[in-house]
Amino acid sequence: MDIRGRFATGMALLANWALHRAGRQGSTVPGRVGLKLDPGLLGKLAATVDEGVVVVCGTNGKTTTNNMIYQALKAQGKRVAGNLEGANMLPGVTAALAKSAGASGSRHVDWACLEVDEFSAPRIVPQVKPTFLVLLDLFRDQLDRYGEIDIVIDRLIETVKAAENLTVIYNADDPLCARVAKQAPNQVAFGVDQDLNLPHDLVVEGRFCLECGHLLSYRYRQYGQLGDWYCEKCGNARPALDFAARDVDFGELATDPLRFSVTGPSEQAGSLAPLPAPPASSTVDLSTSRRGAYMLYNIMAAWAASCLAGVDPESFQRMLAANQTSKGRMEGFTVDGVPVVVNLAKNPTGFNQNIGVCLRDPRKKAVVFIVNSQVNDGHDISWLWDVDYERLAAAGTSLWYAGGERRNDLQVRLKYAGIPAKLSEDTAASVKDAIARGAEAVYVLPNYSALVPARDAVAAIAQESEMSAR
Repeated sequence: MDIRGRFATGMALLANWALHRAGRQGSTVPGRVGLKLDPGLLGKLAATVDEGVVVVCGTNGKTTTNNMIYQALKAQGKRVAGNLEGANMLPGVTAALAKSAGASGSRHVDWACLEVDEFSAPRIVPQVKPTFLVLLDLFRDQLDRYGEIDIVIDRLIETVKAAENLTVIYNADDPLCARVAKQAPNQVAFGVDQDLNLPHDLVVEGRFCLECGHLLSYRYRQYGQLGDWYCEKCGNARPALDFAARDVDFGELATDPLRFSVTGPSEQAGSLAPLPAPPASSTVDLSTSRRGAYMLYNIMAAWAASCLAGVDPESFQRMLAANQTSKGRMEGFTVDGVPVVVNLAKNPTGFNQNIGVCLRDPRKKAVVFIVNSQVNDGHDISWLWDVDYERLAAAGTSLWYAGGERRNDLQVRLKYAGIPAKLSEDTAASVKDAIARGAEAVYVLPNYSALVPARDAVAAIAQESEMSAR
């Protein structure tokens, strides 16, 4: 690294140190400082990664999947850098690599695992030159920032077309991801090779074939537009799966582990691995305490990337067994003996998948919805009408709360779904109220800007509960 790059890196880390001394988080400010001093700093920092870079993109699941790949590579004994806190735009990615490179900018790692915002990908990918780009799913999100999903697809296509020697590891069950991956130099497809028999939600982004415009058909659909899709008019269809999940068992109880088998990689996928010899095709049995169909897809993506990066099945399963949830991602607490789960839900599909998790829990439960409309959420909350709250209303037996800056709008939407929600101005008070009213489990579902305050509020009363029980 040249003198300018080393100086910029040192100043970025000085800014990080000062923030921590002041008791503040430093996930993006150090990157802004470094880039101000050297606009080309990210590319220079990427040169300190010796074996490869994994970039994770998609609407839902980026942080969870990126952190699993990071932890799997660590379990394999690799030195790894990553933006594990989810700061996924240019300053956050730069800050993460600056921390791994050290003040001199000369400390090397084997791999970097980088969660990247879809709109930031055209700026980040050319600089970090990833070995793999993992594409999870594509749904409408933050409409006033991204616009319609077609704009996101076009930006990702622009990104993968311009990349050299890039392998896109993509969710082939999503026709929108398949459209993007088709433009990449190399593609590896993963998916679920069976009908999960999930109740269908209302959100289907990719209803029409992106080749000819005809309405897509499905042999089976999992959720959203994900499934075994095909076009009767032009023959466009889900590609053959290089990694396929089969024999999926969600269990009968909310506490049962998720178990499934993964076949792959295919010979074609194995040939794209940056290893002395491609991994042998095989069947691997995996299990985790994490819940939900969306988690199945996250694990499939993480396994495909980890496998091609040289992680063996034993190390990956060891990672799954020890895997800790990211803050606010299906994070569990206990308040007065009652389990409380906090999980981010920032768009219709995210809320619908959380609703699916709640419906599989047979206990009397309370659900605290929290919706803000700050810049990082998107000011447009018309998407509330695309969430299938009616499925929860049909289940009955629950307590409901509407919180956040847009709690009144949310309460109206829930009313039209047949749900009599109480207004919530205090997350902790609502959780305590639900427990006092007999809830046996509480689900707190905040959107993006509401996540940290809601999570901290639940963590505080959980700690109080633990202290009083001693």
